[in-house]
Amino acid sequence: MVCKLSPGERLKASFQWTLAMAAICFGTQSVAFEGVVSPDTVDGTADYSPFVHRAYPDQVLFGDLHFHTEISFDAGLIGTSLNMHDAFRVARGEKILSNTGQPIQLIRPLDFLAITEHAEMLGLATAMRTADPRLLADDWGRRTYELFNSGQDGRMAAFADIIDVGTVQGRDPTAGLGLDGDLWLHIVETVDQYNDPGNFTALSGFEWTFTPKGDNLHRVIPFGDGADKTSRTTPLAFFDAPDPELLWDYLAAYEAGTGGRAIAVPHNANMSNGLMFTKNKFDGSPMDADYAAKRIRWEPMHEMTQIKGDEETHPALSPDDEFADFESWDVGNLSGTSAKTPEMLRYNMPDLH
Repeated sequence: MVCKLSPGERLKASFQWTLAMAAICFGTQSVAFEGVVSPDTVDGTADYSPFVHRAYPDQVLFGDLHFHTEISFDAGLIGTSLNMHDAFRVARGEKILSNTGQPIQLIRPLDFLAITEHAEMLGLATAMRTADPRLLADDWGRRTYELFNSGQDGRMAAFADIIDVGTVQGRDPTAGLGLDGDLWLHIVETVDQYNDPGNFTALSGFEWTFTPKGDNLHRVIPFGDGADKTSRTTPLAFFDAPDPELLWDYLAAYEAGTGGRAIAVPHNANMSNGLMFTKNKFDGSPMDADYAAKRIRWEPMHEMTQIKGDEETHPALSPDDEFADFESWDVGNLSGTSAKTPEMLRYNMPDLH
């Protein structure tokens, strides 16, 4: 299973993956389980224990399937200076210094960690920090770089513009600049360095950051393979695939072409303004059996809560649940300009319709 396999054998079937990762997430920290094989009966005739036919997972493992470093355009441009090496060091229980210079160390080391940088504008944060000539030769890049380095107000204004253009408007301001270079290869090779079968599992992945008009339809894509397979693909940006079905096609092509395994994990449906679990396809047409089968196949689990709010339920949907208002955030979508209406709530939650 996930924490016991070599890089090339981390997933053997989507069902095993579902068991291994389990759809229980607390913030960005996920709970995973290791599979258990049912023991045999005594001399093949009688059961010797009530647990003989138990075939469900019963070993709890802790990890993180949604993690950004200085590479991602959002984390890297708002102050994150920690890199992948720092991430794996702290995940394995080592003491490191935070962005603010404070020493941090986990009480209990994690069992697995997935590095899932945003596929969109990959390389932008690094280019901004290093004054990459390719960025400065572009009109938008130079203006943004100068604004970003003009002081705190300019930094925030530049970041807000990057978010608006790159996610809400859905335009890639870095198209053609080649800022990503061989960054993906560097990511997957670094991840493999930290994979320690039986002790700690390092996973590579990316985040598909689709945010039409500010409505959050993000998915995190963890791969169950090592660099021998993940290096044969590149992260899929929503600029090239502005529909969840196109993302699923990408996953199918990856598995067919490499023999590897991958899934998509939706998150922050509470900020989707009713789009994440609507009864229709993204294009507005009714859901059909083929669509439902694909979604079940490629999205077997959902991230339940994060810094941007809990999304398991809501007081309007579960009025008798005293915990239904835990960490809820239903003020609108990621653009901050679109208010949420009551009818949207039902389709923001994964299990209530």
